Amino acid sequence: MRIEFSIMNNRDEIAGLITALDKMAPAGMALGLHIAFTAPRFMIQTYPRKWLEIYNAKGLLYHDPVVQWGFQNNGTIRWRELAEDDPKDVMGQASRFGMTHGVMVALSSSNIRSFGGFARSDRDFLDVEIDELESIVNQLHHATEHMSDEDIQALRDMSDRLTRG
Repeated sequence: MRIEFSIMNNRDEIAGLITALDKMAPAGMALGLHIAFTAPRFMIQTYPRKWLEIYNAKGLLYHDPVVQWGFQNNGTIRWRELAEDDPKDVMGQASRFGMTHGVMVALSSSNIRSFGGFARSDRDFLDVEIDELESIVNQLHHATEHMSDEDIQALRDMSDRLTRG
């Protein structure tokens, strides 16, 4: 997969990092970079398309304990640790689409947040995998800090190609 970015080393670095995240999260991911208020400057989602349609139609973003944790914390947490704070059963609904095990990675620098949810259907993430996810999200947070609108559009196109189903 080839993505066009205006800065050669940045193009390869960012595309490689996103591809690595996608491989580590075989059931999908949602990654928001440079979130101001509630809107990310860039968002990549590879969860199953049908799940994204349901999630958006029901307005589950506002009830998702994983997203709420990401807005309020830095670090990592397994989704199962948030199960008790899920009155709308967002995680239960997600599991019906193969997203049964997940982790959230959240960070901030200079009052700008980035965070991502990563899912698997086969097993929980290992601690070493969570550390790697956190490292990659941190790298992407910094690598995408000064992107042009053209570069952001190229990343959005990549997100469309990676979305499952």
